[in-house]
Amino acid sequence: MDWLGCYSDRPQAFSATGKFTSNLELADPEKKKAFVESISSGNFHNQTDKGAESALACMMAREAAYKRHEVTWDDVMKSKEVYDPKIDLNKLK
Repeated sequence: MDWLGCYSDRPQAFSATGKFTSNLELADPEKKKAFVESISSGNFHNQTDKGAESALACMMAREAAYKRHEVTWDDVMKSKEVYDPKIDLNKLK
């Protein structure tokens, strides 16, 4: 079995058209298209709140795992923990 839990020696499934495509192949082009359309139309897709909430949920889970007990949103928000990946952002230019 491969890492997706699939048997790689099995024949690949085909669609009615005879060609198999996955959603992953379409994801990036669709994201790019939606991004350009959002700018062109002025209907911006601002999902920073969802990103921040996701990051905070990961921090909360990490903290709970390390402390081995339940951690609340308040615990995370009041925490003085510093998450510093020590990334030199100047190298990304």
